[in-house]
Amino acid sequence: GYSSVLSIVASLILLFFVPFHSWLTYSLDLALISVINYLIAEKMARRDLNKSLEIQQSIGDQLMQQFDIRYNELALIKEIGEAASSILDPQLLLNFIVESLQKRLQFSRSMIMLTNAEKTKLIYTTGYGYTPEEEELLKNTDFNLLNPQSTGIFYLTYRDQKPFLINDAADIKSKLSEKSMKFMEELGVKTFTCIPIIYEGKSEGIFAVDGTKLKRPLIQSDLSLLMGIARQIGISLNNAIAHKKLKENEERFRNLSNNLPDI
Repeated sequence: GYSSVLSIVASLILLFFVPFHSWLTYSLDLALISVINYLIAEKMARRDLNKSLEIQQSIGDQLMQQFDIRYNELALIKEIGEAASSILDPQLLLNFIVESLQKRLQFSRSMIMLTNAEKTKLIYTTGYGYTPEEEELLKNTDFNLLNPQSTGIFYLTYRDQKPFLINDAADIKSKLSEKSMKFMEELGVKTFTCIPIIYEGKSEGIFAVDGTKLKRPLIQSDLSLLMGIARQIGISLNNAIAHKKLKENEERFRNLSNNLPDI
């Protein structure tokens, strides 16, 4: 716009000071410069417009992605709550929960480890995303809960009832026990969270999620969500265990009654 106006003004001024042939040459040159400037400005404007559209599309995609994530999180909590009232076998309940985790969350792998009856070690109970070889490793590995000097993440999570969020396992390599480090290396874990499963103030086990294959670091909102899920696991699991014990007691009482002689 401005270059075109300046070119016209300059051409009119030159008309009074230079021969017509030279004026015509200058005018054509100025017109050519104006056209080039116009084309450059048009190209830059189109580029800026395309960039603006790309940014808006990216924002829209991010909003849709966040909407999908929040929807899946709410659906997951709802599914776990419904399962807790309908699935009364503890192992079946845990299997259903990890299936829902796999379907609803972005994490590639997850596992639940619970204590044995004596509360002396953590044992792999169920999980998803592991190869048969990795699952075999998990089943054959337990973590001792009787060593107060242990620096293993699973042990500390269980003992202190404190969650851990690690975005780079290399950062805590010097703090890990040798067993924990070897365990993580064999599974290829680099980014993970570990949350205690607590019921009525007592630790029941741990809930670990592998974020290694995520295209972003784990953040506080991830940890908050997973802590809520861990609490729900603790409540649901203990409800199922209590119901199982009740059914077993009823069965024993029924058998005892059936075996008593008539009075």
